[in-house]
Amino acid sequence: MRKIGLYEISIVVFFALLPIVGISNDIFILKSRTNISNLMFKWFVFSGVGLRLLSAGLKQAANPSFTAKEIFKVNDEKSFPIVREIGFANISFGLLGVLSFCFPGFRLAAAISGGLYFGLAGCLHLFSKKRSKDEFSKLGMPELTAIMCAIDNVIFNAYLPDTVFFHRKGSGNTIIAREEYCTFVCENRG
Repeated sequence: MRKIGLYEISIVVFFALLPIVGISNDIFILKSRTNISNLMFKWFVFSGVGLRLLSAGLKQAANPSFTAKEIFKVNDEKSFPIVREIGFANISFGLLGVLSFCFPGFRLAAAISGGLYFGLAGCLHLFSKKRSKDEFSKLGMPELTAIMCAIDNVIFNAYLPDTVFFHRKGSGNTIIAREEYCTFVCENRG
């Protein structure tokens, strides 16, 4: 049986547990009359963007070797200053999210910047199939790779179908077909 790591625990805590506890506290204890969508927005920005990115940034700034070696699989110490700078950016985004708890005017900026960061990082994961398979395997769910491949086909073939044509240079050029990596070919039809 696979051991659950600190990363998986932090995702559950920051994106599920803390927001659920915070929303419940606001509704049942503080008797907040704020609608549920605003409470969800408040707590997900505070916890998911704020606390998550702040804690990740502090870890990256204080111990860049962990992120370089364990996340990016780079053993060269020359990468540490770059990872540390990524940590500073995460601290900045995270601090904006944390401050949005007391300063609601910051909330939209924190949500946009944090959401953009998570979205771009998520896109990077979509385009890095080998890495995605490794991550799904670490989570004990390698079968999710097949779902990611199917999502790729839908997304790429639905996006500007008259302008962009997506294919894999024939069938079987995917991780799910036991290849080392997925082949992506996007051709401009416009």
